[in-house]
Amino acid sequence: MKITERKCKCHAISMLADDPNVPIQYNHKLNEYYLAFGDNGQAPLYYCFSCGGRLTKSKRGQLFTKPSVREKTKITEKIKEARNIDDIVAILGEPDERHGEVLHSMEQKKKYGMKNVRQTLRYTSLAKTLNLLLQGYEDNSFAVMFEGKFKPDAASRIEKECKPKES
Repeated sequence: MKITERKCKCHAISMLADDPNVPIQYNHKLNEYYLAFGDNGQAPLYYCFSCGGRLTKSKRGQLFTKPSVREKTKITEKIKEARNIDDIVAILGEPDERHGEVLHSMEQKKKYGMKNVRQTLRYTSLAKTLNLLLQGYEDNSFAVMFEGKFKPDAASRIEKECKPKES
């Protein structure tokens, strides 16, 4: 058995999540622990940092479709000649959403190799199983990302599973 397959048995994370002075929280609807930061930031925790065991299996994946390989390939093929975000918009048309800049400090850029994001585009109507996200950077390079579509029926099912049963 690999170490990553062992379940956490020390319960350190669950004990910390019970402490209001520690930024570790548990989401019972999604059955997952996360590190809370900033106003609404959440970083999911998958492994216990004390014993190395796997934490609870999250239900988050049930909320989204699995992107189809065929749809990813079709979109990738369409935009393979694009050299920048403007080329992609010329090929695919206007995105469903546009988001503005994300700026990083010089220290973050140096330390982590980050680039400022000029804009993020989100296409939600190109495919049945996925959304296309594009980030355009300050040097005119860009990143292509695919994400599964949100499944409202799964969200309501998980919500019902979490409601206490009436006697």
